[in-house]
Amino acid sequence: MDELEVLQLAGMMEDSGYRFYLEAAKHVKNDKVRELVTHLAKTELEHKEVFDGLYEELLADKGNYDDSYLFNEEVEKFFRQLVSDAVFPEPDAVPMMVQKLKTTDEVLDLAIKAEKASIRYYEKLAQESRLAKTRKVAERLIKEEKTHIEDLQNMRGA
Repeated sequence: MDELEVLQLAGMMEDSGYRFYLEAAKHVKNDKVRELVTHLAKTELEHKEVFDGLYEELLADKGNYDDSYLFNEEVEKFFRQLVSDAVFPEPDAVPMMVQKLKTTDEVLDLAIKAEKASIRYYEKLAQESRLAKTRKVAERLIKEEKTHIEDLQNMRGA
């Protein structure tokens, strides 16, 4: 994958996390957990915006580079499948997935799994990116995702 593809996929992962946390906030009964997942939804959206910004900067640096293939239906479908394989289903399937989770701890466990998958992706991104700025962002997000895991783990049994 080239750098634009990697950033596109990272943005999709963050968007999926955002959708999951928004949906989870509607279904959890514990107020503290709802507050946490609402906060995490906001941070996932911020992360997506960071990747979108990096994408735009890189695209501008490439001059007349044609990135339209990344928005081709088949390519988007492929990327969505990669995100789905990591943790979350297609965006439209997130509400049904959350409804199947019976307990708050099941919601938290899935959220922890998603955060761990993000960390693995960002670790790979930090190691393999050719751009120092992308590596720096990935390293920052790894720290943030680790904090998310700690916060989620602290809510288990709440």
